[in-house]
Amino acid sequence: MADVPGSGDDGGEFLLSVGGIEADWVTQTLTAALGTSGAWLLRSIVGYHWRARCDIASRLLSSLAAPGEASPRELWAIADLQFKSWHVEAAELFSRLLDGVLAFAEGDDFFDRCVRVTELGQLLKDLQDVGAERVAQALGYTGDAAAPSEAESVSGEELLRDAVAFTEDVAKAASEVCKLVRWRSTETGSGPILLRATRDLTNSYRHGTLVLYPSCAVPGWETELLAGETPPESTAGVLVYLGNAKRPNADGGKKPKSDPQVRQWGWVVQGTEETSHELDNLAGLGLLTARLARAFMYRVLRPEDPLLWAYAESQGDVPSY
Repeated sequence: MADVPGSGDDGGEFLLSVGGIEADWVTQTLTAALGTSGAWLLRSIVGYHWRARCDIASRLLSSLAAPGEASPRELWAIADLQFKSWHVEAAELFSRLLDGVLAFAEGDDFFDRCVRVTELGQLLKDLQDVGAERVAQALGYTGDAAAPSEAESVSGEELLRDAVAFTEDVAKAASEVCKLVRWRSTETGSGPILLRATRDLTNSYRHGTLVLYPSCAVPGWETELLAGETPPESTAGVLVYLGNAKRPNADGGKKPKSDPQVRQWGWVVQGTEETSHELDNLAGLGLLTARLARAFMYRVLRPEDPLLWAYAESQGDVPSY
């Protein structure tokens, strides 16, 4: 894991070194194109914000898994809930950044688009079919894009291949994060059940909702709370209250209807493996966010060289975690 970057690390070191330019020029050019707020936001994402949640999560996981110390299983479950919350937050950061990049390419204000008021679910759904071609257009390159003048050991074809692969990763991620707000069905021994989205689970947790610990359970809790369904393991996690049961409207309405007669609970499994997997998801999305922010920054600074960011990555100027 890389050390936390120091102040002033805005991802522009490569361009400064190859262009022989002043750091003030980077700030002035970004500000002229994106406005004061937009330039500050982009530099903040590139400089550190892409990994802020990863650093917190990593330190938490390290303390929970410290050698010779056994953390309570309930603490593991709450940690897993917190990791899921950070994953949703990271998905929103990635999606708002992508939305801002696409909007800027269409002539709209980058900052205003990034901070526009909209429901997270709607934002993710709007971007789930964005496609790699649209991402490529927003970053300014096409099939005949040439290598920047600084490139000597790397051909334009190689850089373009890497750029295409990157935009495909961005488009795939935009589709994948939508699953965080999507309900899904699963089959059980007693028939199909509808599972609430991860966003619902973390939203309830963040608002201080009720959490039930199996170690404190009373007889008959499985029958009453789980409607006869058997949990993965009776002591493997916690139950989070999700409110009254909801089902999609039969009349085609956007919001699901609530059934006050049925209470819903979300089962959260805990453990080192599950929580470590959440950290991997968080780091992967953070790295992609950093690369997108850097690609956009280079695009704004040197629009005549749309593959400059790809060349920078080929020379080692790529975030790591």
